[in-house]
Amino acid sequence: MKKLIMMAVAAIMVTGCKTTEANYRAAYETVIERNKGESPTEGTIYHRYRDQRRTSSYVIGETQDTVEVSREIVSFPKDGGAVRDSVGQYNVVVGGFKQVFNAKAMRDRLNTMDYEAFVVNTREPLYYVVAFTTDSLEIANEVMLKFKAGDVVSMRSGYPFVLEIK
Repeated sequence: MKKLIMMAVAAIMVTGCKTTEANYRAAYETVIERNKGESPTEGTIYHRYRDQRRTSSYVIGETQDTVEVSREIVSFPKDGGAVRDSVGQYNVVVGGFKQVFNAKAMRDRLNTMDYEAFVVNTREPLYYVVAFTTDSLEIANEVMLKFKAGDVVSMRSGYPFVLEIK
């Protein structure tokens, strides 16, 4: 009798619990619909840190260009390539990574192209690759526009941007 019950349970498990692509798709679409308009990090500590990032618009130069400048608390990781005293107020960020290894790899590629790139990290932690630093917002904007226009490095959406470090 025990053997019969075990075989029946095994048969149900093998045949009755099969998930299909249609089931996965339906569950996925339900979650997407339920979370419409929400950030994927909503309710997490990452969302709180990202929410603390402030962005301001400045009008600069004779052409009256508008540039978005982000402010965020950053630190300088060991072997990141810079210390606070060597960094200007405005920094052109060309990449952001969860893994410091990836950020350092991008920094190294930029350094072989004669940039003086370095890595900073946020409290999230998110590691930003800074390709250029200066105390002039006009110059930082020019460099950022060159990165946007050129094919220097492959960048994800949202990059490059100007990060102000005080």
